[in-house]
Amino acid sequence: MGEKFDVIVAGAGMVGACTALSLAGSGFRVALIEPARINYGSATGKHHYDERVSAISPESRRILTRLGVWAELDAARVCDYDQMFVWHENGDAHIRFDSVEL
Repeated sequence: MGEKFDVIVAGAGMVGACTALSLAGSGFRVALIEPARINYGSATGKHHYDERVSAISPESRRILTRLGVWAELDAARVCDYDQMFVWHENGDAHIRFDSVEL
């Protein structure tokens, strides 16, 4: 017989992984399904970092802190920002954030 779960989360990206961790911390039996191999590091302690950048809101930081994730982030890779420009690789869609405008 296979294992039984209360919740199955599809996708181990930031949202899926945080959802699974939060539900598991609340006592649910959770399965986290991810089709791609995830490289969290090796025996040498070297990590493979994705080149994408994530903008984390203050509320998202509070959630990550409650889950015990924020303290595990590499502090050298975390910083404040006051501008960001995001564009689509194969099109002309884009968005710009600038704290001065806020």
